[in-house]
Amino acid sequence: FFFQAEDGIRDYKVTGVQTCALPICLPVGISEFKNNQVISIYPNPASDNLNIHLALTETTKLTLEMKDMLGNNVSEPVCLSNTLGNTITTLSTSHLSDGLYFLEIRSEDGVITKKVMVEHQ
Repeated sequence: FFFQAEDGIRDYKVTGVQTCALPICLPVGISEFKNNQVISIYPNPASDNLNIHLALTETTKLTLEMKDMLGNNVSEPVCLSNTLGNTITTLSTSHLSDGLYFLEIRSEDGVITKKVMVEHQ
């Protein structure tokens, strides 16, 4: 699971503990994997599409999954291979009902979970 520092700037990964389907505290905004690989998402709340901006300093293999409040996958996983530099990937949220979801971004370094609100106009 993740916790956020008191300064609210960095997210930290805790390893070696068992986690449940719903983490205690989820990071929001901009997150980093090791080596300053930055990930940001926008717009949030999303309507029809969610953009994931990746600024990666090393070639990285990523998997993106959108989950509901119970931890169920609500879209097909997106696999990105040999991702390097600035990349923007767009996920469709048009099929999702209004509400809170979690975007899981997995790499060899770990998992970052982002809260995503979906609100259709």
